[in-house]
Amino acid sequence: MNLKFLTPLIVFIITSLHVFSQQTSPARMEVISGKEGDYHFDIPAGMFRPQGNFRTLSDTRKVKIWTSTEHQAVISLFTTSVHFGEGKEIRTMQDLTDFCREGLQVTYKAGGADWSVASGYDKEGKIVYRKGFFSELTSMQGREQGEPSWVWSKAMILEFCYPAASAPVMNKVVAAAVKSFRCSPFLLD
Repeated sequence: MNLKFLTPLIVFIITSLHVFSQQTSPARMEVISGKEGDYHFDIPAGMFRPQGNFRTLSDTRKVKIWTSTEHQAVISLFTTSVHFGEGKEIRTMQDLTDFCREGLQVTYKAGGADWSVASGYDKEGKIVYRKGFFSELTSMQGREQGEPSWVWSKAMILEFCYPAASAPVMNKVVAAAVKSFRCSPFLLD
């Protein structure tokens, strides 16, 4: 067997595999999660900085924000928890879908039984991507007619907003984050 022929071939294969693995391996990821395990998503480590704890927007809505100065990007995590007798906010799955599309020139939309996604451009021309999960509790207690009565609903929405110039980087960040985004609506208080 001629080793002079095989040696360059082996070096080429090893080098190709090394280069391929560097091109396809993701950046070191950081898991962003709630104290109670109520949500988590992955973003590149060190890219975003948290801007404090959850801030109250209304009686039923809170938001937590992370920013990236380098990419002029903002991540917002909205939570809503509406109980019987409180304001409307996100009370139905349609309300979640409407929230995800609100203020956007929608270029993409999708949804399922308990989730909704929308992306597009806001009025400033920035790219916005929103993914939300929804949960509600109904009760048969006290309903002689056999129709369940609404007790509460909870939702969590992950939103990304960034300029089009940051799209080559941020589109990959969004794809990884929304793929890993999970929440437990029962812990959203």
